[in-house]
Amino acid sequence: MPLKLLPIIISLFCWHAGSASVSSTIREIESSLELRIVLETGFKSTWTIDYVEASDSNELLSYLNLLKYEYGKYPAGYFRRIGINHLVLGKYLKLIKQKRAAIPDPQKHALFLDTDSALGKEYLSYVMHHDLNHCAEYAVWNDMYYHWKRWTRKNPCKFRYGKGGATAYDSMQVNWRELNHPSRGFVNLYATTGEEEDRAEIVALLMSDSAYNTLIKFTRSDRKLKRKMKLAIKFLNRTSGTRKNYWRRRGKTPVKTLAEGCGNDR
Repeated sequence: MPLKLLPIIISLFCWHAGSASVSSTIREIESSLELRIVLETGFKSTWTIDYVEASDSNELLSYLNLLKYEYGKYPAGYFRRIGINHLVLGKYLKLIKQKRAAIPDPQKHALFLDTDSALGKEYLSYVMHHDLNHCAEYAVWNDMYYHWKRWTRKNPCKFRYGKGGATAYDSMQVNWRELNHPSRGFVNLYATTGEEEDRAEIVALLMSDSAYNTLIKFTRSDRKLKRKMKLAIKFLNRTSGTRKNYWRRRGKTPVKTLAEGCGNDR
């Protein structure tokens, strides 16, 4: 065999091995979460959603392992309970030409997720939980923007939410996601844009390995935020049929486990 063909053969072998690992990981996730993972473009969505196919098998495998770990924190049957049948994975996700890392589409029983590693593992995992909660709220209330009076009563008496999370994308110079506890009852500025975003931010922190302790720290000096956290946990219990201690444990998984679950993402 000519030596000049050796790099090509090695490359083909690695591609085949990576593809096989991607396929087996997808089958494992689909089985455990009781849904289908879609990699092809063209999935029929409610809105104008654009993305390109995730063609880098190593990057995709890394993302799948992260997804398997993060969504493995939910109780069995959770995705079925909230009506999510498809996870649509792709790169450079856009909603009406606006860049997004995740887009919930509960009307189509789908959640779109961006696999681009350039967004960072922590942010990718964060939006997995944030946008999944939008889907959960739709399953309960048939509305991703439901006005929950019991929730808004936890806010300071003169506070008013903004016009929704989408408006934050028009002011990207603001660090909306920074966990700076800007005022009583809120973990960051993004939480102030809408009550649905407020709830989703708290749930994302509850599920986060790295940020859970920050949430708990905030609640120690903020009774309003603590009440919101308890209410968010009650909502999760209502959705999944679990007890509150289940969700309090989610963010306490050792970091070592996260590293073990992320395979090629080191």
